[in-house]
Amino acid sequence: MKKHQQKKKQPCKECPFRKNNKLKGEFPGGSHPFVYVGQSVGPFWLPCHMDKEYNDKETDPKAVDQCAGAAIYRANTGSASRMPEPLLSLPEDKELVFASHEEFLSHYLNIPEEQITLSEDDLRILLHMEIEKTEVKKIEL
Repeated sequence: MKKHQQKKKQPCKECPFRKNNKLKGEFPGGSHPFVYVGQSVGPFWLPCHMDKEYNDKETDPKAVDQCAGAAIYRANTGSASRMPEPLLSLPEDKELVFASHEEFLSHYLNIPEEQITLSEDDLRILLHMEIEKTEVKKIEL
């Protein structure tokens, strides 16, 4: 099977990582915002939920674009340099995509950003919570 060629370089309008999405105060994609933070700091392949081939947990990584918003968010938050080669890497854009985990959580949890602090230990805990989920599949890209 031919490898999928990434087309999207900007987050979709509905992307949970995009600042001007219309999801304020909601849990994006039905998941708690901590899920997104945990996945962003780990080597998770994150699909674009708006890709026409997206099929929730049955999504074929070879047929779907990776989430451009997640790639930019990783660059903005300093996680991109720790990601393996097959994961999408895009440059920072702190105007379009949340610039920090605190800004992201503030948007969804309706808590002032200055009242949110995440330590490296907090980020490790969120990452481990995601890794330990039974539905996480290991795939080769």
